[in-house]
Amino acid sequence: MQAGNLTAIEYGTNDGIEIHCDDEDSKAPSLDVSDNELAMCQSDGKGLFPFLVDNDAGWMAEASAIFSESTVSEIPIPSFGNLEMPGSAPTLTWSPQFDYQLEHTSTASMSQASSDTPSQSSLDHFHRMWPHIHRSTIQHTPSSGLLGQALQSVSHDTMNILGTVNLDEVAGRLLLSHPTRKQSPSVSLHVLQVLSVLLITTISQEMTPAVANWAAQWIEIAVSAMRRLEILTEEPWKSPNGSSPADDEAWVRGEESKRLVYTMLRVDAYLSLITGRPSSLRVQELELPLPVTEDVWTAPTIEARRQLYWFEPAGRTWTTLSAIVRDGLIQSRNRVARTAVVPPLLSTDSHLVLCALQGEIWAVTQETYGLNHGTLDSRPSWRAPESVHFWHDCLVDWKTFHDGLEPSKAQIDDPAWNSLNQIQYRLCQLTLHAPLQLLESRQCCTRCRAPEITTMLRSWASSLESRRAVYHASQLLCLQDGFVSPLQAPALLASSVVLCNFAGESNSYPDGNPIELCQEEVSGLYAIEKWIQHGGSSMVSGRALCRSNLPELFAWCQERLAMFPQSLAKMKTLMTLLS
Repeated sequence: MQAGNLTAIEYGTNDGIEIHCDDEDSKAPSLDVSDNELAMCQSDGKGLFPFLVDNDAGWMAEASAIFSESTVSEIPIPSFGNLEMPGSAPTLTWSPQFDYQLEHTSTASMSQASSDTPSQSSLDHFHRMWPHIHRSTIQHTPSSGLLGQALQSVSHDTMNILGTVNLDEVAGRLLLSHPTRKQSPSVSLHVLQVLSVLLITTISQEMTPAVANWAAQWIEIAVSAMRRLEILTEEPWKSPNGSSPADDEAWVRGEESKRLVYTMLRVDAYLSLITGRPSSLRVQELELPLPVTEDVWTAPTIEARRQLYWFEPAGRTWTTLSAIVRDGLIQSRNRVARTAVVPPLLSTDSHLVLCALQGEIWAVTQETYGLNHGTLDSRPSWRAPESVHFWHDCLVDWKTFHDGLEPSKAQIDDPAWNSLNQIQYRLCQLTLHAPLQLLESRQCCTRCRAPEITTMLRSWASSLESRRAVYHASQLLCLQDGFVSPLQAPALLASSVVLCNFAGESNSYPDGNPIELCQEEVSGLYAIEKWIQHGGSSMVSGRALCRSNLPELFAWCQERLAMFPQSLAKMKTLMTLLS
């Protein structure tokens, strides 16, 4: 992507950020985006990011291009509040009919991607894995609105969702106006929900670097909007036992807002793992109670919801995710048994905990592998800092706690969720114990010469950290569950990179009885832990980890990556480097 020179200017009003594009060669800045990369319907890319302007007057021109005069004047758009008043706070607009007038008069038109009956199974799978939109209420949404368009694209299995939904309108409603103006475009819950559907659909398929950067920019915009709306912090959440329809509407609104935040937390964590960028959301911000269980959330009637609410696991209505994470870290640091009163957690809850840890894990990996250019070659052996060991133990504690969860009536043993938890756990361990970027590119910085890089890689391959990484990589490559998740492609690629680099530094063919790393029940956990601590010969699914066996190992890894062309191309490049 090329966008001239981008300069971000942060204003001190409501955390609003205005981005200017300075291009000396052209009067009108533009973004040149490949159709193959972003599948956008816009021809020049300017409509993709209508908030990129070159001056204050340019902002007004862009706003006029997004919303015609008739649209702006006719639609009752609630505002963020008067920006000149210090006490003014933005408001989140919502109604049980999903802002019918706002949605119905949307300037975007519904794409005629399919005239058949929508695939209910696709929509059911979406709501099962991303249950942040209230299904009983979404039925009132007009199909011509932005949210209706996004969900129709999901139900029709339309992969070109980015060209179906009017992104100009989404961007115009999410971004603050210039701080000198009294009013700014509205942000409704449904605009954020539209963006969440777009991001989910985008990360659910393998992304090119340009698409990944595009998604990363949008998640930052979404997080900024949620901060301005003040929906990240706890408020007096009410039980669904109100005596009036208005009380019930308020409960659904609050639960949807809460679930939207946790959905964006997941998307943010996935993008951090995929792209190597820092998370936008911090765990300390998540002062929100856990979502209600699926039975309450999908209750067909208000009365059924009120009845089911009495059987909710104790503590879910008041325990916040940040408190759960904080208590878990304290106990891991002090190495004491878990004694705090923790409410019953579901697989979805423990997954949120893992996502909340991603920001801290990224910081540790960046500190360990990203700031040591030109110095690692001087170490006599590869020894990770104490912070890596601490977060390794934290992840192990998380897995122990997650595996020990007792099923309850509210617990749904969903194989897809269990698979997602396992993939993310092992991918986090990989990022802790392996310099993935160095292993994939076999390049460091301008100060590190080729012999020094070779020394670094050999030092890593002979360390305990490499054997920990190889163990988790083996578990990922041998995972056979049939479920496709946003993290599957990056997890398989990272695992293949780790195994092939490790094997490439082992010159001797394994003798004796090499330990099988894929089958814990055959080798035994004690034998695997002994191998991690002291080393020795090993194999993965019957394939020896040594340099002479690299062709067979490469062929197996490429077979596992056959569904992901971007990752497969990177693997072929690595094969050339190791040959």
